[in-house]
Amino acid sequence: MAERIAELTDGTLFRIEPVNPYPTDYTECTDVALEERDTNARPAIADEVDNWEQYDTVFIGCPVWWWTTPMIICTFAESYDFAGKTVVPFCTYASTYRDETLARIVELTPDAEHLEGLGLSGRNTDDVEPWLRQIGIIE
Repeated sequence: MAERIAELTDGTLFRIEPVNPYPTDYTECTDVALEERDTNARPAIADEVDNWEQYDTVFIGCPVWWWTTPMIICTFAESYDFAGKTVVPFCTYASTYRDETLARIVELTPDAEHLEGLGLSGRNTDDVEPWLRQIGIIE
């Protein structure tokens, strides 16, 4: 989704990646994600956004992990000043908790304005372009 959004908006991609990478094994990764959620962890982010002040609109996206955003999204939201910015949440999910995850991104960025988010299941990104048109990001 992020790549398609960037392509359609001529946006800049920033990968929110931890200093200590998540395991590539699915089960191990879900174990780490659950532990982070249960301990309200704030994993350190490996990089910083360059020229943060130049961005007016920020898309924040993630997969749904254990019914919510990964905890590193909390780290990201707490690391930057969102006053005067517009946040557009998006997520990918397997079967449920799309709405809760989109709402959590909004909750994490209370100083921003927010546009309607989008959650997609699977790899099909056909709905991204109509959504961006609907929320007024592209014509």
